[in-house]
Amino acid sequence: MIASEPIEVEIGGTVHHVTVERDPSAAHRLRVSWGDIVHLVDTRRLDAQTVSLVGVGEDRRSLEARVVDARGRGKLEITIDGVLVRATVDAGRTFLGGDTGGESEGPNDVLAPMPGKVARVLVKEGDDVDAKQSVVVVEAMKMENEIRAPRAGTVTRIPVSEGASVDAGTVLLVIV
Repeated sequence: MIASEPIEVEIGGTVHHVTVERDPSAAHRLRVSWGDIVHLVDTRRLDAQTVSLVGVGEDRRSLEARVVDARGRGKLEITIDGVLVRATVDAGRTFLGGDTGGESEGPNDVLAPMPGKVARVLVKEGDDVDAKQSVVVVEAMKMENEIRAPRAGTVTRIPVSEGASVDAGTVLLVIV
């Protein structure tokens, strides 16, 4: 996906503004802007859903990402080096019959969008929450990231505690 205009990517209740542009210096190179951070990456498609990404310059990390359209309407399941991350693109607006980005029924896992440390849990089990309400704060790279509820509901489970280290994709809490 090439998006020279910013798209909204929601992961674990946090909305990130992302642009992806071709870099004219190489055929398979992309310039990816994630908020204020810019990465140059060489890309190679491995199959219909999987791409290899290798950082260029100082950031020489290599990873493999598999993207699956989970339930349509901009909902994606992205597996990055074996870690599952659920994302919603543009709150589903770019897809036929878009929605608000959260499931209306059943449990919703609120996931850590990146590895870090749980700085604060802002709710407790049994609390009713509103859509987009801040529920957890995760500290990553010396920045605090407020994680928001994907929809209104009741918090039924909080499997993490303040101070705990988490990986991207770790369930922080469950809302029904």
